[in-house]
Amino acid sequence: MKCTKCNAEIREGAKFCTSCGEPVAANQENAQAGTPVTETETAGDAQEAEEPVAEEKAAEAVQEVETPVAEEKTAENGQEAETPAEEANEVEIAPAAETPVEASESGAADVEEEGRAEMPGAAEAESEAGAEQMAPETGEAIADMEQLAQETGEAEAGAGYAAPETGGPVPDMEQTGSAAGGPAAGMGQPVPEMNGPVPGAQQPGQGAPHYAPGVPQHGATPGTVKEGKKFGKAIIGVIAAVVVVVIAAFAALRLMEKDPKDVVIAAFENVHPKDQVYPTEELFGTSEMMKSLQTTSSEGGMTLKLSDSSEPFITQFAGSGLKMSAQNNLETKETAVNLGLLLNDMEYLNLDAYYGGEKVIIAVPEISSKAFTLDLSKDLAQQFKDSPVFGELIKQQGIDADGLALYIEELKAQTENKEDQPFNLDELLNRYKEGCKAQDNFKAALTVTKGEKQKFTMDGKEVSCKGYNTVISKDSMVDFLEDSSEFFLQDETLREDFLNQLETTVRLSELMGQSMGESLSAKELRDQTFAEAEKSAKEMIKYLDRTLDDVDMVVYVDKKGRLAALDGTTMLHIEDTDVDVKFHLELKGGSYLTQNMSGTIEMEGDGDVVTLEVQRSGKYDKKNLTDELSLSMDTGDDTFGFSYAAAYTVDDGAYDVSAKLSSNGSRILGLSAEGAVDELEKGKSFHMDIDKLKLTIEDSEYITFKGEYYLRPLEDEIKVPKGDPMDILGADLTEWIEVIQEFQAFSPF
Repeated sequence: MKCTKCNAEIREGAKFCTSCGEPVAANQENAQAGTPVTETETAGDAQEAEEPVAEEKAAEAVQEVETPVAEEKTAENGQEAETPAEEANEVEIAPAAETPVEASESGAADVEEEGRAEMPGAAEAESEAGAEQMAPETGEAIADMEQLAQETGEAEAGAGYAAPETGGPVPDMEQTGSAAGGPAAGMGQPVPEMNGPVPGAQQPGQGAPHYAPGVPQHGATPGTVKEGKKFGKAIIGVIAAVVVVVIAAFAALRLMEKDPKDVVIAAFENVHPKDQVYPTEELFGTSEMMKSLQTTSSEGGMTLKLSDSSEPFITQFAGSGLKMSAQNNLETKETAVNLGLLLNDMEYLNLDAYYGGEKVIIAVPEISSKAFTLDLSKDLAQQFKDSPVFGELIKQQGIDADGLALYIEELKAQTENKEDQPFNLDELLNRYKEGCKAQDNFKAALTVTKGEKQKFTMDGKEVSCKGYNTVISKDSMVDFLEDSSEFFLQDETLREDFLNQLETTVRLSELMGQSMGESLSAKELRDQTFAEAEKSAKEMIKYLDRTLDDVDMVVYVDKKGRLAALDGTTMLHIEDTDVDVKFHLELKGGSYLTQNMSGTIEMEGDGDVVTLEVQRSGKYDKKNLTDELSLSMDTGDDTFGFSYAAAYTVDDGAYDVSAKLSSNGSRILGLSAEGAVDELEKGKSFHMDIDKLKLTIEDSEYITFKGEYYLRPLEDEIKVPKGDPMDILGADLTEWIEVIQEFQAFSPF
């Protein structure tokens, strides 16, 4: 009899084909059904069919039927177990015309193994093969499955058996692919014969039978598996999805991690962030108040009077002092200024100046009854020429009346033009940032690598900060200075502003009969000035090129991207001496990053050590604002210092401010003030009483003042100075002689 699968001879009485392991019963069923099985064999397959090893292969095939070793290996290794014959010879199973399974190489073998597992004679074939038959892959003895279950003590579960190698339950065949009752590999159709309950097997604690995969379930459609059996696959799918998400998130974070150089640059640039609201701004609205001066009519003033002194002679003038006030009405374009001299708490002398309606009026009421007037609405040059006193005077001095009048008109226009002011620092810096590559080149030249972490105190808490090893080369610093100086010296707007200012000065000098050089024009003077400035800048840069060296430092940045600290070293080459420089800085934060900080610079050369130190501490808790700063220098022989302290109480507006310069522990000069802000409207107005303003010289000499300071919106109309109008240019000599006599008659005491 020949095997219908491999066409090999089957000896009489054999249960399986010794060549391919096909059950004899299956061969008979295929023969009766007339189902041809097409198989491609190599020449080696036919030869191996007659070799003595065929019986061993048959026994191995039987073991694979009821012994789940191969399936256990599949679960562990992720691949289907193969018989030695399959390893030596690749066999393609052509699709059978009338079979329900269109098998691939691995899938067909699995279905066949499952089919053999259901054959009634499978257990007997295993018994004949011998209980001590060795598994071809593991070398371990294969025991009867019931005996194995007794030895391991494991309850029958899943397929009802325990894995011989682990003693645990055999993995659900549904998870191995085509060996279960699910879709066969390469076909996508279920095997209808492989669903049903395991005889005698029950769920622990339940009376309902446990259904093994591939066995027909009660009430289930043949060829299907109930949804509950897919739980294992669902769990594996969820775990796989979570792993993928975690890996993707980690990869995304790595990709989004900033470059170390960008981190360091951003940390330095944000030491004073643009959106930072400082306590003084929060309390007083200082920036808003300064802006309002340009857009709102306002008035302000200050008074200081002597109150005490260490010198008795000065003390007798207690109550004497100065007062100043100014008013500005943007709507009527009027401005008034008052300067006053106080004597023993009385107004002793006042100078009133007023501009409005194209007129300038000046009065000194305590000295003269006149209000001196200059009318700018009329032809100013003609007024100079027609003046009985000044007309003749300017002729004698060689002053050009027309040029002088034009000069005054230009000054007036510049004063009224608030938007287009020369030497605008903000605009200059913006042009520098946009048009000069010095900063970008300097940043690009930085070398930054990751360093060690370290802990620092910030905002009152200990935080872990990342370290970045940073190198600033000497060449990059020199290039930065060269590029920056070149930009400022070549900036057209700056050169034009300077030229205009120079032309104004030159014109005034020429009008006054003076010369600004060897008959050079304003443009020539401008070019000469810039050439000298460029020469000085180059000399300074050359000196720095000889003096500076590379700077090595570690920059520490907290999780918020703020600069926490830095440690650095460099060297200065001063003439024949090399000076080692070490520096350390910690920004400890608070209401803002630099509110609390400390730093040191140590320079050592030729055995001498000079140490610079800075300490700052402050606090703002909405009720109190404090700030203390100290700078010191120790040369080894002498010490010098500067200190500053300030405190402000929100509830009553009380303040106390002091500053001093010291040498070797002794005060050289000191200044302190105390008082209270008794009126405050944030961003609009305030009034401050100065109870004591003390100037101290060394430790014994002092002088004390008191007074007030205020700034507020304009409350009253601006008043024109009183007095008899006197045209400055139109008055004759007699009128001026009368004025001179009034001044001579005035006595300060």
